[in-house]
Amino acid sequence: MTLSQAQYHPHSGHATSIETFSAFGRKQDQQPPIVDEEPWQPFSCHADFEFAELAHNAALNKDHTDELLRLIWRIADGQAKLTFKSHRDVSSAWDRVAGQMTPFKKHTITVRHKWEDLPFDVYTRPLWDWALDLLHDPLLAPHFVWDAQRLYKHDGTHFERFFHEPWTADRWWNVQSSLPENGVPFAFMLYADKTHLSSAGTVKAYPVFARCGNLPVHIRNTDGLGGGRMVGWLPIVPEDSEQDGKLTYVNLKRIVWHEGFLKLLETIILYAQTGYAYLCYDGIVRWLYAFILLLSADYEEQDKKAGEEALKKRGLWPVMNVFWRIPNSNPHETISQDHLHIDGNKLRDISKQILYTAHNVLTCTDDEAGYALLRCIASYLHIDMYVSLDVHTTSTIEAGKAEVLKFQTHLEEYMAIIDETDPDVTKNWNFPKMHASKHIFNDIIAKGAARNFSTRPNEKQHGPIKRWYLRQTNREDIASQILELDHKSFIAEFIRSRIVFLDEERHKLTLSWEELEEEDDDDEPFEAHLHIGSPLRNLTSIAQVEEDNRSNRAFDQFRKKLATFLNHFLPSHHIPLPDGIRWLKLSPQDQVHKHRYLKVHYESTTTWKLATDYLRCSPSFHGHECRDCALIRTQDKDSNDRNIFVKLLFVFKHTVGERTLDLALVLPMDASPRRRLLDRDLRLTRLCARPTASSEFITLHSIIRGALLVPDFDNHGDYFLVDYVDTDMFLRVQRNLI
Repeated sequence: MTLSQAQYHPHSGHATSIETFSAFGRKQDQQPPIVDEEPWQPFSCHADFEFAELAHNAALNKDHTDELLRLIWRIADGQAKLTFKSHRDVSSAWDRVAGQMTPFKKHTITVRHKWEDLPFDVYTRPLWDWALDLLHDPLLAPHFVWDAQRLYKHDGTHFERFFHEPWTADRWWNVQSSLPENGVPFAFMLYADKTHLSSAGTVKAYPVFARCGNLPVHIRNTDGLGGGRMVGWLPIVPEDSEQDGKLTYVNLKRIVWHEGFLKLLETIILYAQTGYAYLCYDGIVRWLYAFILLLSADYEEQDKKAGEEALKKRGLWPVMNVFWRIPNSNPHETISQDHLHIDGNKLRDISKQILYTAHNVLTCTDDEAGYALLRCIASYLHIDMYVSLDVHTTSTIEAGKAEVLKFQTHLEEYMAIIDETDPDVTKNWNFPKMHASKHIFNDIIAKGAARNFSTRPNEKQHGPIKRWYLRQTNREDIASQILELDHKSFIAEFIRSRIVFLDEERHKLTLSWEELEEEDDDDEPFEAHLHIGSPLRNLTSIAQVEEDNRSNRAFDQFRKKLATFLNHFLPSHHIPLPDGIRWLKLSPQDQVHKHRYLKVHYESTTTWKLATDYLRCSPSFHGHECRDCALIRTQDKDSNDRNIFVKLLFVFKHTVGERTLDLALVLPMDASPRRRLLDRDLRLTRLCARPTASSEFITLHSIIRGALLVPDFDNHGDYFLVDYVDTDMFLRVQRNLI
C-alpha cells in the first residue's frame, strides 16, 4: 500500500497526518458553502446587477446609460412599447429602414502599374442621390439658400461690405453669373483625409465627407441632420518601402486617388453641365447646377504643383485632375487654406499663452532671438484672430492682409538674428503651411468666413469611425462593416429628427397663445442682459460683511461707501428714495444677499449677435478663489462716458424700499500704468489696479462683458488684458472700444 504524509507548519496547530496515497487530495468532511440568498448585494436587486454588468461590458458612457434607463422605465411604466426580442429582430428593423436614405455602393477600379492591372475597391454614396435626400427632407427644405448676396452694414458714415456664409462671398456670385438666368448653384463641400484606425497606425482609412454649402453654417457644420456625412471610402495604395518616393509609385497613388474620386463625383458631373429642375420649398422651380465649392484635403493631395514639375523633368505627365471635369470646380479655386492645419488646436492654445508667460524671460536684453520670436508670435496671433472672425468686413480683411505683411517683416528680422547668432541652423521657412497663410484672406473674400472651410467639423467625424472599428468590427473587410454602421447612424439621425419635431409640435399644442408667443419671442431664461445666480442660502448683515472681511482693505468703510453710492446712483437713474427721504442712511443691520455667479449677455462686435459670458465671484470655485474681471460702462469725473476694467470682489443684491438692486464691490483697473517698450513690441494692453482701499460699488447692469486679465509678475499691480480670449475682445482692442 502506498502512503502519503502531510506535515503542517508548527503555527498551524495541525498534527502530521498519514493516509493512503489514493485518498491524497480528496477533501473529506468539508462543510458545504453557505448559500447566499442575495448574492447581488450591495446592488439593490438582481436586475440592477444584470443591468450594471451589461452596461460595463458594453462600455456604455454616462449619456448612453441614462438614455437606456429612461427607455427601460418608460416601458416599465407603460408609456412605451418594445417588440424586439432578439438581435435578429433589431437587425431586421435596420434592414427595413435602410432604403430610406441613399446607401453606399461598391466599385472596383483597375489601375495599370508596371505592366500589371491592380484592382482597388471604392465605396461611394452617390453624391447627387445624397443631395436629393437633403432636398426632400421637409425639416431642411426651408433653410436652403440659393442666390448669391452682397451684404453691407452702415457704420455711421458709409456702407461696408461684410462676408460670412459662402453665398455672401465672391465665388458664389461668379458661379451664379455663369449660369442661365433660372439657374442657381448647388454647392458641395468635400473633405478627404486619411486617418489611423488602430493605435499602432497599421490600419488606415480614407473617408470622404460632404456638406451642403446651401445650408447655413449652424446646420452645415453639425454632425446631425443636414450636417457632414460620409459619402466615400477611398482606396489606399499599400506602403512599399522599396518603391516609396519613386515617381512611378507617387504617380500610382495619384491615379488611384483621382480614379477613386471620379467614382464619387460621377453622379454630379451631368447635372453640373445641364442642371436639375427642382421644385423648391418656396414653390419656385429652379435649375440646380452642381459644383464643388470647397475641397479640404491633406497636403499630399493639395501640394501637387511641385510634384507635377518634377514629373515633367523626367518625361512623365502629371495625372489629370478629376475636378476639371466639373464646371465651376477649378481645383485651384476649390482648395482652401485650412486654419486647423496652420496651427492645430493644441498649438494654437499654447501660442495664446506664450506672450504672457515668457515676456519676462525672453527679454530684448537677455535673449535677442527669443524676443524677436515673441514679436513673431504676437503678429501671428493677430493674424489668427482676424482669420477666426465669423463675420468679416472689408476693413477686417484689409487689416488681416496688412498683418500678414507685418508678420513677414518680423519673421525676416528673426531669421536674420538666427543667421547671425547661430549660422548652423538651416531651417527653411518657405514651407507650404507658412506660405498658404498669405492667401487665406483671399479665400475668405472668395468663400466666406474661414469656418466655412475649416477641417475641424470634419476631423471630429473620424472619431466614430475609429470607435466602430475598435468595438464593432471583426477587423476583416472593415470598409463594408464601418459603412454599414455609418448608414445606420444616418438613418437614426433622420428618424430622430422627426421624432424630436413631433414632440416639439405636440408640446406646442399644450401651450396657451401667451406661452407660445413667449417661446417664439425670447428663449432666454432671464430678462435684459444680466442674470445673477448662485445665491447664498441666508442674507447677511452689512456689519457681518465688514467683520468677515476685516483684513481686506477693499471692504474698509463698506457701509459708508455703499450709502454714498446709492445716494448718487438712485436719483441719477430716477429711482426715488424710500418714504420721501432726501438722504439714505444704512444701518449695520441692513442686509445684503450675496451671490457668486453672473451670466452676462452682450452684443458681439464680431457677429452683431448675442454672446454670453459666465463670471464667478467666489472664495472657492473648484477649490480655488475665483474673482473674475469685467469690462464696465461708467463715467469719468466730468460725466463723460468711458469703459474700464474691474475685478469683482463682492456680488450681492440689496433692497432699498421696494426696489431690489444688483450690485457689486469692484476694484477698478484704471490707474495710469507706465507704458513700456515691451507693451508696444508685443502688442500688449497693460492695465494697472488702483490701491485696494480704492474699491468702488457699481450696478451689475453696467457690465458690458467679462474679461480675462493676467498679472505682470515683474510689476506688482500691473495686469495684461488677454485680448486673444475671443474675437469680440480682440476687435474691441483694435478699435479702441475699451
